[in-house]
Amino acid sequence: MRAWLMDSYEGFEKLRLADVDDPKPGPGEVLLRVRYVGLNPADAFLARGMYPAKPTLPHILGRDAVGEVIAAAPDVSWPKLGESVGILRCEVGVNSPGALADLVVAPAASLAPIPEGWTAEGMAGAPLTLRRPQVRCC
Repeated sequence: MRAWLMDSYEGFEKLRLADVDDPKPGPGEVLLRVRYVGLNPADAFLARGMYPAKPTLPHILGRDAVGEVIAAAPDVSWPKLGESVGILRCEVGVNSPGALADLVVAPAASLAPIPEGWTAEGMAGAPLTLRRPQVRCC
């Protein structure tokens, strides 16, 4: 897959597009084909070394996103294959690889359906503006 890799803490300007291995979901996780990504200020702070987390480099940024479920661990009952879901606050893009890529793995417990009347683009940016999204996942 293609991903924007962060090789240093010198900012977004230093990201590079590269081919990397496809991620695989572990227990409690799903694999999403990324559709939309919201750029969170935390991504910018992390890219400049101004965030508490210091992930191993190279790192893939991208905390907030919407994607289509294309695989899931056997222990995951929701979401189902083919569903579009948003990633809510978790370690994705912080201490685990993020969504500035074709694919991303996320904990099923950190996913939410796109609320009725919302666009996928709006859902990708929702964690930036909502303190506690009023969505039900299960």
